[in-house]
Amino acid sequence: EIDKKFDINAVKVLAARYLRKNEKGEITESIKEAFERVAVQTVLPSLLYDHKIFRKNGKFSGKEPAKNPILTKEYAGKIKIGPYALNPYHVEALGRIFRRFKKNGQLKISERGFLSLFKSGYFDKYEKEIAENFGLMTSRRFIPNTPALINFGNPLGLGSACFVLDIEDSMESIMSTLKNAALIFQAGGGVGYNFSKLRPEGDYVKSTHGVASGPISFMKLYDAMTETIKQGGVRRGANMGILNSNHPDIEKFISIKEGNTTLRNFNISVLIMSDFWEYLKKGKPYPLINPHNQKIAKEIDPKKLFDKIVYSAWHSAEPGVIFEDRANEHNPLLKFLGPIHSTNPCGELLLYPYESCNLGSLNLWNFIEEKENKKEINWNYLEETIHQAVCFLDNVVDVNLYPLEKIEEMTLATRKIGLGIMGLGDLLYDLEIPYNSKEGLKKIEEIIEFVNYHSKVASIKLAKERGAFPYFKNSSYIDGDLPFSGAEDKKSWHFDWKKISRDIAKNGLRNTYTTAIAPTGSISMI
Repeated sequence: EIDKKFDINAVKVLAARYLRKNEKGEITESIKEAFERVAVQTVLPSLLYDHKIFRKNGKFSGKEPAKNPILTKEYAGKIKIGPYALNPYHVEALGRIFRRFKKNGQLKISERGFLSLFKSGYFDKYEKEIAENFGLMTSRRFIPNTPALINFGNPLGLGSACFVLDIEDSMESIMSTLKNAALIFQAGGGVGYNFSKLRPEGDYVKSTHGVASGPISFMKLYDAMTETIKQGGVRRGANMGILNSNHPDIEKFISIKEGNTTLRNFNISVLIMSDFWEYLKKGKPYPLINPHNQKIAKEIDPKKLFDKIVYSAWHSAEPGVIFEDRANEHNPLLKFLGPIHSTNPCGELLLYPYESCNLGSLNLWNFIEEKENKKEINWNYLEETIHQAVCFLDNVVDVNLYPLEKIEEMTLATRKIGLGIMGLGDLLYDLEIPYNSKEGLKKIEEIIEFVNYHSKVASIKLAKERGAFPYFKNSSYIDGDLPFSGAEDKKSWHFDWKKISRDIAKNGLRNTYTTAIAPTGSISMI
């Protein structure tokens, strides 16, 4: 009854990438079983946020978790939520987050007391939430990003797709980040990096009395690693390589992908620094700064540099550009953490070093209903789904098995989620609205504002129940700012954003970001 909901192309994609296989490569689970293991894992944090267990204003105790934890894989199959038995990886995930909550002083109960609630059937009430998450996915109203579908209820346990890693100007940092990226690729995530801290090619290296090979040579090393890892990973590794416009190697970087013969596992982007535009307007020589000593390495014509970027983007579709000023104009953590200089591999998310984000997309086409021979959007159904999806994605932040402790700490501090959309073209076609018309643009804006608004309402509700993201008090949200330019364009409003702003300042927000428009390659085929 579930498997038949998916067409043959979807079944092929699920079979090739998502369904469990044994050592011989034979499929060992049905589509229904796959979505059940994901649905169970995404509900596990909700058990710990139960009012009987959770202490919202808990303080970090600093105590190490118990040396002999009780909640281990031995309980696999023995503890259930209604009819859903927890497999070994579900139990492992539950034990891991229980001990984190306990360490943070957020629980009123011991591990043994927690287990006793399973035996008494107390947690059976969460069967409904598992069924809702299962229904979200199998009705194809909402699908989470690939790592969650592959890893939840399985050994790797990673549900986030997007990561940013830092690279310092030392061999130790370069090789450590290389290893960390490989671990992320193995689990199906992608990584963005800004290579601008690395000294330019030909710069003197005091420790070896030699010369530096420059950031591009190390990007090639990362590219080769990605090529190798993809043979055994769950999907092809994805990288975003960024270089600041004022780095001495920027001219070589811009044209490095010409002909697509190198860095084939990378997207590349130039971070155009905020001061570049003044040099361009005035025609003044633009200084390129050596990151090692902060001295001017040379000066170049800013117009020639800009023309080179434009020509290369036209000719080779690379590089992309990131505008430092625009990227940080609505950054809610700008004053606290400084400017963001990096994105995830596809560029839809601005992330600080060691941040990660999990994504999921609403299938808009599934919200069409027919009334009196006319098709229209069922807005109530869409609103209900948005609230379910935000809770789903927020739970992923807690239940993730993070590849690095640094990533876990940073992600839990900002709790960024990315609720996006797909099926927009199909929706407009069925509504008989031309995609490129004014009416089409108006409808798109109406839909996106609706998703943004209700994702914020859902995040405020979660903040009341579970607490705001830990960096909230250091963010511009407390001043009433909202992190998108549409908040300033009051003429376009369909909703009361002033009220949302006040509600966030008063009650907090669970997630620094709630929306992102991500690519939906495999999940759109599902």
